[in-house]
Amino acid sequence: MLPSSLAAMAAVDSLEAALIANLSSLALTTSIANGQDLLLYRTLDLPENPILRQEEVRRGVAVAAAYYEDKLGGRPTRLHFAGHIGSSEEAGSEGFASWIDDPELTVVDLAARPATGATTSLGSASIAGVTGALAGVR
Repeated sequence: MLPSSLAAMAAVDSLEAALIANLSSLALTTSIANGQDLLLYRTLDLPENPILRQEEVRRGVAVAAAYYEDKLGGRPTRLHFAGHIGSSEEAGSEGFASWIDDPELTVVDLAARPATGATTSLGSASIAGVTGALAGVR
C-alpha cells in the first residue's frame, strides 16, 4: 500500500493543500500534502466484514479531515480518491462519496477509469499510482 499511496499523491497536480485517500481491499491510507510538505500519512488495516469496513473507512476519512482542519485552519472541500471499494456499481468517486457520507466533501478521482476503451487485468483497481509514478515523465 505504501508505494501506491505515495505514487497516487504525485498524481495530485497542485501546490495547494490536498486531502488524499487510497483504498485497497485490505487498507485505507489517508494523507495530507501541502505543497512539498507531507503533513499526514496514515494507514489503517480494514476489517473483512463489509459493514465494519465501511464504518472504518468513514471514521478514517473523518479523522484525516479533522487533522486537515486543525493543521491548516480550514475544513477540506475536496478529497482526492484512488482505489476501489469493491463492486463495479460502487466503483470510483461516487461510490466512495456514498461510503464517507460527507456532503461538504467533494470526492474527486485521481485517475478515473474511462467508460469505454481498452480493458486491463486490473479490474476495478485504480490506476492513480501509475499516473502518479509517471507524473512529470515526458
